[in-house]
Amino acid sequence: KIQQVTDSIYIPYIDYEKSQVAKFYPDFIFWLKKDSNYKIIFIDPHGLQVGRDSTIDKVEGFESLFANNKFTKDKYNIELELVWYYQESVKEELLEKYRKWDFDEIFD
Repeated sequence: KIQQVTDSIYIPYIDYEKSQVAKFYPDFIFWLKKDSNYKIIFIDPHGLQVGRDSTIDKVEGFESLFANNKFTKDKYNIELELVWYYQESVKEELLEKYRKWDFDEIFD
């Protein structure tokens, strides 16, 4: 679990409601490795409950940083993924794209 006060792993985004740059600290970050392939999964189970506008801002921040979520560095293949762990479907297409509920789907 990421601790905002001690960890510096965050995704910067523009909070349009407050008109300022903010830091998104996903609740969990998983680093998975298989051979020379790495998958980094940012998971937030509460993001869709807090407020849709803020969540959209966070997704847009993630997408602006990781427009191409797959890249190669040295001999490593790296994939980044954002997951809103939330059971109920949401109306916004952008948020629905990142919503997952099935454990096997998240860690495929």
